[in-house]
Amino acid sequence: MASTFFGRLGEAVRHRLDDSAVTDQVAQQLVLPPMDLSAVDMELVRSPARRSQLRAQISTGSAV
Repeated sequence: MASTFFGRLGEAVRHRLDDSAVTDQVAQQLVLPPMDLSAVDMELVRSPARRSQLRAQISTGSAV
């Protein structure tokens, strides 16, 4: 009896999750606001070696 109940419940949930309205609502809730990355040094983002070098400079106190 429990397996029938949970089987039907699982089917109902899967059916509901396949609904485009639900998918749209979930997508709207998960959307992040746009971020301003104009002040981000993209060279540091791309280069682990450059980040490591900058960390070393910061730890020795010679960073700009």
